[in-house]
Amino acid sequence: MHRSPGPAGSGRLPRRRTDRVEDGAAWVLTAVGLFVLLLSVLAGVRAGDEAAQRGRDAENERARVEAVVLHDAPRPDQEPDVEAMGATSVRYTDMSGGIHEADLPVTGQPSAGSTVPVWDYAIAAVELALVEAERLAGRPLRELAEPDADGNRLPLITIVTDNGGPFRSFRFEAFIATHPELRHVRTRVKSPGQNGSRERGFGTLKYEQLFLEEIDDVLDLALHAERYRIDYNTVRPHEAVGARNCANQPVT
Repeated sequence: MHRSPGPAGSGRLPRRRTDRVEDGAAWVLTAVGLFVLLLSVLAGVRAGDEAAQRGRDAENERARVEAVVLHDAPRPDQEPDVEAMGATSVRYTDMSGGIHEADLPVTGQPSAGSTVPVWDYAIAAVELALVEAERLAGRPLRELAEPDADGNRLPLITIVTDNGGPFRSFRFEAFIATHPELRHVRTRVKSPGQNGSRERGFGTLKYEQLFLEEIDDVLDLALHAERYRIDYNTVRPHEAVGARNCANQPVT
């Protein structure tokens, strides 16, 4: 059966009722498909975030080491049922095999010979930086920090970090609290530009040293990074300090 032609000059046949039904069904299926696609994208983003968080948690766990308490922790003057914080001497081996002894903040009163967890690279890195800074200054940094009206030492150095687990841990913040010459600031999440000078330093390290070498393992990586650090701080001249190296720059 033939359909009657449409209006003169239109060149098209008139639409049937089933055509409109089919068009409607097509739009519904398209909308459903787009909705399913959107849900898939959101699910993928969420799964990616969860995987990234698991990776960060695993990295943070690898950075955690056990430290041996060398002396009984002093008992603070607080109520027995209050979990108090104090400093005690501990010894621990970092991930590269180095042995450290330091006074670190702990909670409770751990006895000599017991173990406490330590965030390895976060606290150890600050300790090494303090030793180097005090060597250059010729005296403890807290002696250089000026007192306020109440006699409390004002922070002399601001440590800027990202939001990695070790830097968000209670132990790291407690460690900073035991050093009045230090202040800790964390950047906003996913905002590396807030720590631009350090990020620029990482770029310089990679492009001037690491990317030019054949590095086989993490120990070799640490060796190259340490060589570059020594050269950067003791040999290389810097425009900001009058074309001298940092080792010959007087501390004021």
